[in-house]
Amino acid sequence: MQYLHIYKPKVYVELGLYVGESLEKVQPFVEKGFGVDMNINLQLENLKKHKNLEIVYSKTDDFFANFNNQIDMAFIDADHCYESALCDFKNVYKRLNAGGIIILHDTDPESDNLIHPTYCGDSYKMVTYLENQTDLNCTTFPLYNAGLTIVTKKNDTRTFRRMQNNAHLFSCYRKQDKFGWLVNDCLTCIPGVNTFWHNLLEWFPELIDKTNTYTDYSVLSTSIENQLLTNNKPYYIIRNGTYFPRIQTDVKQVSLIQDIVTSGNLLTQQIDVMNNSTIVVFNTNYVYAKYKQYINENIRVKVCPLGVDFDFFKPIPDTHPNVLPNSILFMGASTNYPKGFNVLLDIINKMNNSNFCLIMKDDFSIENLEPTLRNRVRVFNKINCETIRLIINSCIVCVCTLYEETQHISGIECAACNIPIVAREVGVYFDNRDDTRWGCIADDSNFAEKINYVLEHRNVYEPRNCFIEKYSNEICKTNWVDIINTL
Repeated sequence: MQYLHIYKPKVYVELGLYVGESLEKVQPFVEKGFGVDMNINLQLENLKKHKNLEIVYSKTDDFFANFNNQIDMAFIDADHCYESALCDFKNVYKRLNAGGIIILHDTDPESDNLIHPTYCGDSYKMVTYLENQTDLNCTTFPLYNAGLTIVTKKNDTRTFRRMQNNAHLFSCYRKQDKFGWLVNDCLTCIPGVNTFWHNLLEWFPELIDKTNTYTDYSVLSTSIENQLLTNNKPYYIIRNGTYFPRIQTDVKQVSLIQDIVTSGNLLTQQIDVMNNSTIVVFNTNYVYAKYKQYINENIRVKVCPLGVDFDFFKPIPDTHPNVLPNSILFMGASTNYPKGFNVLLDIINKMNNSNFCLIMKDDFSIENLEPTLRNRVRVFNKINCETIRLIINSCIVCVCTLYEETQHISGIECAACNIPIVAREVGVYFDNRDDTRWGCIADDSNFAEKINYVLEHRNVYEPRNCFIEKYSNEICKTNWVDIINTL
């Protein structure tokens, strides 16, 4: 189901349900799902418990006669004869949104025995039809015994649409060969995890990924310098400004500082990188304030917070079954000192009638807590985005006890789900200390008191409205387009 998280369909339609097994698997990933089948059964009736699913008992033609929504993703698996499958496909296609996807089942049966009305029928004929359409992309996969075909509109990729929407940017950089290099360490560009650095590659197709795979980040600068001698030079380089030395080149460099270093060789290296950059970008004013004294006057500075997907992180009716009622959430943390775990333990002890939920980046176990606390606490380790969203929507307030944090993406994700926050004056909370819509500032002496205050006045807070104005992916993209255009 990973493709569903990537595709993020707001409207999903499934034609042909049987007992609804596939629709139930899709349910957590869609904003609104429609399932259509002619036969009523207990399993389908049970699916109605999900508020974002609608089960319709009818022929597919009758369903579309009264269906006016645009569709982001559809799965066609109803009547398996070619004529019916073609009719279903055309009904979906005329309602398909930009970037939409259609999946057809039973299009590549592994044996002739399956070409029977009660199995795959003659749906395999759809492949020939689809491959002859000049306005479609289609790929058929020999999956399981029935096969699967995925269809999209031609010239409707994300890159193509970005080119259409940002023609001024693309024409400028492509006509003048102003391509760029993305130079980063593997610490912050985690394989298999979609990070800000991956967003840059998506937003700027002219950007070539030079991400380091070495454990020793110090060799990265030398490697890039050697490549600059043997390759066409890029017009610009976007780089992490912390974990590897200055790249000695006349190529324009944009350095992102999103890690605070207070002393030692790494700080010296950061200062050297910043003062040999064309533009230095900080992810918050909080971080910029820490480094302002070190930056030469001739260096351009921008503050551009990293973005969060507000289309994915949002209030949803579903909750996680293992989260205790009215839990207070401690998110994105480990037990080391800067995370303020000692303060959290103090809060749990003081608020002895409250439940807590801990999302940990390390291997901390509930067994590490005192036995008297365990019945009020639930611990989750290294979980995926879908589970994080469920847990956030199961809690009533988020607490950030971090002694040092440059932005706190986890807190923004909570705000996107409209969960108020009680936090130390760090990262985005420093930047928004005068805006009380998201929650309130606390310190070691009054965290429990502040949490109780927020809970008593919870209905007055508007964290989603507060942070969507500043921290959405769309705003981050716009800011970075402006940065690149000024080079």
